[in-house]
Amino acid sequence: MTLVRWAQTRLPRLSARLPVPAILLWSSLLGLLAVLEAATRSGSVRRSILVPPSEVGATLIAILATGRIPSPYLARTGESSLWAHLGTTGLAVGASFGLGVLVGTMLGVILWRVPWLERAVRPYLLIYYALPVVALYPVLILLFSIGPAPIITLGFLFSLGAITVNTCLGLREVERSVYVKVGRSLGLGPLALARHIYLPAAGPYIFAGWRLGFTYSIIGVIASEFITSSRGIGYVIKRTYDNFETANMYGLITLIVLITATVMVLLESAETRLNRTGWVPSAGRQELGLGRPTIGWLLIPALILGLWQLGAVRLGSTFVPGIPETAERLVMGLADGTLSRHSLVTLQALVLGTAWAVGLGLFTGFMVGTVPVVRLAYARALQAFYSVPKVTLYPIFLFVFGLGLESKVAFGAFHGLFPVAIYTWTGILTIKPVYFKVARSLRLNRMQLFFRVIVPAVAPAIFTGIRLGFNVTFLGVILGEMFASRAGLGFLLMAYGGNFDLGRIFVVILAVFGLALGLNALLFLAERLLLAGRQSAG
Repeated sequence: MTLVRWAQTRLPRLSARLPVPAILLWSSLLGLLAVLEAATRSGSVRRSILVPPSEVGATLIAILATGRIPSPYLARTGESSLWAHLGTTGLAVGASFGLGVLVGTMLGVILWRVPWLERAVRPYLLIYYALPVVALYPVLILLFSIGPAPIITLGFLFSLGAITVNTCLGLREVERSVYVKVGRSLGLGPLALARHIYLPAAGPYIFAGWRLGFTYSIIGVIASEFITSSRGIGYVIKRTYDNFETANMYGLITLIVLITATVMVLLESAETRLNRTGWVPSAGRQELGLGRPTIGWLLIPALILGLWQLGAVRLGSTFVPGIPETAERLVMGLADGTLSRHSLVTLQALVLGTAWAVGLGLFTGFMVGTVPVVRLAYARALQAFYSVPKVTLYPIFLFVFGLGLESKVAFGAFHGLFPVAIYTWTGILTIKPVYFKVARSLRLNRMQLFFRVIVPAVAPAIFTGIRLGFNVTFLGVILGEMFASRAGLGFLLMAYGGNFDLGRIFVVILAVFGLALGLNALLFLAERLLLAGRQSAG
């Protein structure tokens, strides 16, 4: 039997018996580790940038075995206990997530029960992810001082949006179902309806919101520990980076990645089982929708401005600068060029990072969505890695790209490519099979199938992914500027925070939020115009 004949007859049978996706995933991982090991051992990559993976593994094992971080700096300051720092971070994550669940679930229920209020705040829920709330951290430090309070508050603010949106969305979808009408016709009271219909049906949505909220609370807590903290795993990673303890830094980063990925895989599995028993599939993959403009849209800005001015009057400008004072500082910042110059630096990094995120995300999404073996091998791993607090990886970007524009662009793009990829392949998997049957009957080749069937069908999901990818890219850029940068709005936030200049901090926060909201409005407009043109052309 020739080799070609053997390959044609035996390999398909052999591949059917082997777990090809698992083999592909683990061989890719081991191959990458082998390449990194060889590159560092041969001197192709400096040890100041990358430590051999074998040494990272040995360091991690030593840290876990002894419960202490082998850092001379941490030993001198008495801060080398791993479990103490993990406990500090874990308590902060638990407190912020618990507050997010409590407040977010209550807000979601209130918005569901009060339709006019839900319509009024709907656009602000949609743009909540666009707001890099980490920009509020200097204000929280000045209000609460350095300690657990600002860290927990920021983690809570990170998690609040996802929990509120998913709770409201789940209950609203259940309200439209026939099950509620049947329950009411059977005479079920409010408690019986909640127990037997609302909770089982909305459970997948609510659980998806909790899972996302847990992810965001981790990001908020560790980001806070990175920026200004005296305890916690984020603080320790930053200290090892500052003292060039590369092996310790990589070992701790690996530990956080493993812990977070394991927790998220368990939560993803629990959510999958819940979706199988619930009535609503693919929970958490939908949005509220912008809806039609209403006069209620003016309610939230008016409320915020009123509370802002009231706080300035009651607490004084030392704690809360008034609106006139902030407006005056804003004009001064624009007049002397400081604000516009740093805004352009941030905008440049944001545009470049978003472009890279969209390009890499679309390539990854189409590969995972259209190649089954790639999807089976890498989809869950990519989803789990998406939940990892990427701020812990920023020292690696600084080592590789240096202190400047390149590291911010790369870090922002690394944040943004995951939503683009996930929404792209999710959209491909939801294409109706009849489209492919029609394409086969028309004898379309692969290129025609891709551009005439797949791309038009998945366009709405792609636009949603691009919008979310832009938002987290912005978060990555601001975090990069706050952590280590010489220019940009994030740099200004930390500089003014160090001088306790609340007036200028408020101006920069307004600039950050204004930039985020303005660019998101352009993305919403482009999405509506392109999709409307596609529908009219169809």
